Amino acid sequence: MNTAIDPTLSQIQRLPRRFRLPTGTTLEDIDPSMSPEQVLAAFVPNYPYLANATLGEPSEEAGALVYSIRKPTVQTKGAPGSREKKRVADTIARLSNWAGTPQEVSRTSAWKAVFDRCRHIAEEAPSPVKSAYLPLV
Repeated sequence: MNTAIDPTLSQIQRLPRRFRLPTGTTLEDIDPSMSPEQVLAAFVPNYPYLANATLGEPSEEAGALVYSIRKPTVQTKGAPGSREKKRVADTIARLSNWAGTPQEVSRTSAWKAVFDRCRHIAEEAPSPVKSAYLPLV
C-alpha cells in the first residue's frame, strides 16, 4: 500500500502517485482509489504504446511514489523463425541446382554460381520478338 507514517503527527498519510513515461514525462494520478495498473490502462487512449507497457517498482521522490513505466520489448516481426530459415535454405538449394552447382559447395560458392548464371542470362542476346507479341510491345 502506498502509505507512510508521519511520526510527528501519528497518522497515516497517503503519498500521491505519479507515473513516469520512458520519455521522461511524468503523469499525475487520475484516481487514487484505482490500482496502478488501472491508472496505466486509463492513459492508453492518449499513449497507445502503454497498452503493452509494464509498471516498474515505485520509488519515493519528493514526497510522492513514482512508478516508472517500461516500454514493451521490441520484437521484430520479420525475423525468420525456424520454418522461414528452412524455406530460405531450400530456396538457396533450388537456386544452386538451377545454376548447375552441387549442393555440397559452400554458400559463398553457391551464391557465386547463381550470380554467374544470372549474369550469363543478362548478357545473352535478346531473342527475336515473335510477330504475335508485337501488339503487346
